[in-house]
Amino acid sequence: MNKIHVLIPLWKAIVQITHLMYNILGGRTHNILGEFAEHIVADALKGKLQPPSNKAFDILLSDGKTVQVKARKLSGKYRYSETLSDFHSWNFDILIVVLFNDDGTLKQVLQMDSKLARTFIHPRKKSGQADIITLSKKFVNAANDITSCFSAYKI
Repeated sequence: MNKIHVLIPLWKAIVQITHLMYNILGGRTHNILGEFAEHIVADALKGKLQPPSNKAFDILLSDGKTVQVKARKLSGKYRYSETLSDFHSWNFDILIVVLFNDDGTLKQVLQMDSKLARTFIHPRKKSGQADIITLSKKFVNAANDITSCFSAYKI
């Protein structure tokens, strides 16, 4: 049998599940991984999710601190080389990076002050490009590992 016949129902299932998650998560963005991570972090920290139009931060905490959430699903060959999505603003207090294993389980949750996070920006060749950070071993070691705060989620 041609493998395309096996792939078509799987593709349809992926699309249906993605639409379902999009609707359950409130239809804020189509980045399901990032959106899921933001909801988990907001719930764990008892923070308030901000509208997607707020590019500066994703969550407002009760003490007034602001949180930017970045998420990555790491491939099986992850060797500290994955980059986080672009940073369009640095007007936040705390960076939280949620790392998922390739099978969707939670690998690690890292927390870092935004000032420290900025020291890990890679220089961009063209001016006006958004900032990026690579998940280097140095970055991971400099962050606070707060994975234990998310153990109740059984992900």
